[in-house]
Amino acid sequence: MAVDYDNEEVEVRTNVSSSGTSKRKRKNVQESVIDEQIKFVGEQLGKIANSLEQFTADKTPHLYEEVMSMEVEG
Repeated sequence: MAVDYDNEEVEVRTNVSSSGTSKRKRKNVQESVIDEQIKFVGEQLGKIANSLEQFTADKTPHLYEEVMSMEVEG
């Protein structure tokens, strides 16, 4: 099973056996893939949050000044 994150590939292989432990191994692999996906989504959300914070920090003072100048003018 391969998962592609921005051109990074993570290959996960499972061994199939007739013992009862194969299901547990498969579950661990699935949990690992899900954990990696959650980590990836968390990183992307962090980047979005940082971008929004930067945008707000850059634009808020200018916006405030414009609004206040409109109030003084009329």
